[in-house]
This record gives sequence, structure tokens and C-alpha cells, in this order.
Amino acid sequence: MRARLTHRVHKLLGRVPLVRAIGHWRSDRRFRRWRARNPNATYADYYAASVSRRMREGRAHYTLGPRGWTPGHGPAVDWNADSFAERGMRLWHQIRAFGLEPDMRCIDYGCGSLRLGQHAIRYLDPGNYWGVDVVETFIEAGIKLVGPDLLREKRPCFGVIDNVLLGEIARWEPDFIFSNAVLQHVPPDELGAFFERLARIMGPKTRAYVLFISASRQERVKSMNWAYPADDLFRIIARAGLSAKLGTVDPGIRRVDDRDREVLEIRRSS
Repeated sequence: MRARLTHRVHKLLGRVPLVRAIGHWRSDRRFRRWRARNPNATYADYYAASVSRRMREGRAHYTLGPRGWTPGHGPAVDWNADSFAERGMRLWHQIRAFGLEPDMRCIDYGCGSLRLGQHAIRYLDPGNYWGVDVVETFIEAGIKLVGPDLLREKRPCFGVIDNVLLGEIARWEPDFIFSNAVLQHVPPDELGAFFERLARIMGPKTRAYVLFISASRQERVKSMNWAYPADDLFRIIARAGLSAKLGTVDPGIRRVDDRDREVLEIRRSS
């Protein structure tokens, strides 16, 4: 009860502009200090390191790791195989509605702890799922919850994003890519790198669906979360040699943290 109340208090305080600005300043200061120790790392690396540390401390995260929040952000619970198997179902139905079929080669780009990946693994033909993220810690937590039987049957692949892995995926020639709750953690100055990496693994027939939090102007909504206007993203996507349009998001999943969720439907430019 206390943890749930504390979480709600933090959420309410986060809506106060001055409190939010102080939180962003403190987060940026921590990032600068971390970057001084890791000069070649990206913000994605910093985010992964920060969340991994919280997971080791046994703290809850809404989408990552073995401990999370129930709907409504409380109370925190430890996921088991049964409760984990029920997670992400509404979003998974949306991914399928984008046109994913069992015989497609599918990339879960930013797979995290397999909240959606578990459903993709079950649905796809054996060997057709590849989950990738910036850190192995997230993936390992999901693998433990999915269990060995499904992994033996479906033979999914997993990997940490780097140049070697991107090359392997490009040669694999994926048909379908989905990315959920990733773009919101990419700061403005790293958006170009995000879409350039995506372009590297997309062939002429690949379709990618990137869910993001939309706003009328670029906005930092939390210490590690950004919302973007679609038009700004279109320009960055075009520079990566890709074309995009807004797809349709089911009304049942459109709202997230009092904001609109939208999807970019991306292909290689002709």
C-alpha cells in the first residue's frame, strides 16, 4: 500500500512544471557524470544501465524485468510464468493487426523483457523470431519467465544491438519489424542514429512499425521520456533513406500516460 501511494505521489508531482524541470536537470546531471566515465556510450546505453541497476536492486518497472506494476501502477508484484503470460495482450493484438503472419521473419526491435516478444514467439513459426535490445540484462529476465519448453519448440534468436548483429539481421532479410516503447526513450539528438540503424536491417520488402508517444511539438514528458510530432520524425526518417506514414492504432491502446500513442509505418524509399 505504501509503495503504491508513493508511486502515485511521484506521478502527481511529476505534473508540476517546476518539479518536472528539477527532475530533468538532475537526470541530465547524472547522465553527464555517467558519460564522463563512458565517453563512447549513447543515451540508450545510459538508460539500459540505469534500469538494469534498478532491477538488481529489486525495484519495479512497468515494462521491464521480473518485478512490475499491476494495471493502474500498483501494487508492485513479482511476475511468474502464469501472470507474465497475460502481459501485453492488448498491444500484441495490435501488432498482429499490422499484418504479421506466422511464416514471416520478425524482428522485435527493443524487445526488453519479452512482454510482447513472448506472444510473438508463440505465434510465429519456429525460427522466425529475433528479439534485440541494447543490453542483455533485459532479455535474460524475459527468457527466465518464458521458460525453456517454448524456447526449445520455437527456437527464437536473441542479441544485443551492435554493428555485427545488425549485419547478421540484414542478411537474414526480415519481413516484419515492430518496436514498442523504445522511441520514447530516444533523446532528440539520437533520433537520426535510431532510424539509421533501423534502415540497416530493412530490405526492399521489409515493413516496420514503430509505436511512439505523439505531441504537437517536441516535448520531454519525463526524465527519460520524450514525445514527438510525426512531421519531425518524417524528416529524420527520410534522411535515413526510409519513407513513413502514420498507421492506425486501436482506440483501446491509444492513450498512454494521458497522451496519444501513434504508429509509424516505415518502408525503404523506392
